[in-house]
Amino acid sequence: MMGISLVPAFRSVKAQGHDILCNEHFGAKYIRKGGWKMVAHPGKQWQLYKIQDDETETYDVAADHQDIVAELDLLWSKWARINQVIPK
Repeated sequence: MMGISLVPAFRSVKAQGHDILCNEHFGAKYIRKGGWKMVAHPGKQWQLYKIQDDETETYDVAADHQDIVAELDLLWSKWARINQVIPK
């Protein structure tokens, strides 16, 4: 199984987290990498947030950072293929 062990957390030891987190749930999807989080609701475009500056994910900055959107979209698509998320 892919992932990082939860054992350190059970032992109250600070553990290293994932560099990239991806998820899909009922057609909604997200990817988080570094200080960026990109989300999309079913049938909608990606929205991009700089979460260290916008913890409540209020200001979509996708239009200003198309390079980040393209990078994260590629990473999410790769993750989705590897984990058989798409095609359904």
